Amino acid sequence: MKQIFFILFSLLFIGNTLSQTWEVATATDNYVIYKSEINYLNKVDDINHQRIIFKYENLTNNEITLHFNRDLTYKNANGINEIRQDEDFKVTISANSSIEYDSKKIKDKTFYVFKKDNNGYIKSQLLNFDFININASKQ
Repeated sequence: MKQIFFILFSLLFIGNTLSQTWEVATATDNYVIYKSEINYLNKVDDINHQRIIFKYENLTNNEITLHFNRDLTYKNANGINEIRQDEDFKVTISANSSIEYDSKKIKDKTFYVFKKDNNGYIKSQLLNFDFININASKQ
């Protein structure tokens, strides 16, 4: 019985770990910003969105703070592309570590960008995004 439990637990853990695929969005010698895509589901509020989520990695031996904006290009319901500059963002990362989107950050736009509403209520869809005005300061 213990072996079956251990095998099931191992498969669940490995499956969840392997399910998140990160790609480099932008990088320097000091930091890497990764992106990945998820489906965000909230059945209570009838939300089913695709999101681009982010992980910020500090490659230095010091704590750093990243200040940045994002340019977002959305296709709206009329087929017109809208380019929006996202707000000012700031994330502080401990030395040689990373911080990423998780269940505690589902409303923190530092860690995600809305891509598409799978229910079709929101007609805009993300076409492209870029990190801009990135400034990394060591603490």
